[in-house]
Amino acid sequence: MRAGASAAAQETAATIAAARALRTGTVSTPPVSPEVKVLFNPDDRTAVYIVPGMIGLILTLVGCLLTAIVIVREREMGTMEGLIATPVRPLEVVLGKITPYFVFGLIDAVLVVLAGVLVFRVPFQGSPLLLAGAMLLFILGSLGVGIVISTFVRTQIQSVFWIIAYFFPSIFLSGLFFPLEGMVQPFGFISQFVPLRHFLELARGVMIRGADLSHLATPMLALALFSAATLLIANFRFRKTL
Repeated sequence: MRAGASAAAQETAATIAAARALRTGTVSTPPVSPEVKVLFNPDDRTAVYIVPGMIGLILTLVGCLLTAIVIVREREMGTMEGLIATPVRPLEVVLGKITPYFVFGLIDAVLVVLAGVLVFRVPFQGSPLLLAGAMLLFILGSLGVGIVISTFVRTQIQSVFWIIAYFFPSIFLSGLFFPLEGMVQPFGFISQFVPLRHFLELARGVMIRGADLSHLATPMLALALFSAATLLIANFRFRKTL
């Protein structure tokens, strides 16, 4: 991206100089001297860009994969129906199943942040509370996705394939490895519905740029809607199917 901007500036400067030479009949030096100044990650270190994305990947895997597999396994063993036959409400059963993975995902995310800051020297410029709020919303939404998937499948193998179908498009359409600005328009529009994209905007904004909530209100709202929608659907589907 930096090389492209520099090349575009040089091409524009050469075009202006050529037009001026044709008009005046004299040869002049280009009036624009491009100079690229990197405000964030000036050393162009890969770890600074990747570590915030690893937080989202871990939360996605823990929230979706483990939750879906555990609930499907309980159904295969017949214990889930037994639990629901008790006075315990279905929502309470689900909360009891997903709470350990919620805590486990948060612990893993904190460890990744600490490793990124202490080992890979990733800067942390913003508010830890803002990043923690983003992680809470994202993992709640991921847990909801796992529950929803578990209501559509009957075996653990099927749940793994559904998670793969959800996971890989999220990687390639979130901006984790490929810049969103370089995507063609249809994929750029579809990426607006990828929760990992909004989490990455928040994580990178907080850690690298030190942005506050006023600059990250849109991705935070998107994560809140994602979390609320998936949990509501999960509650509805769980009651209807089990």
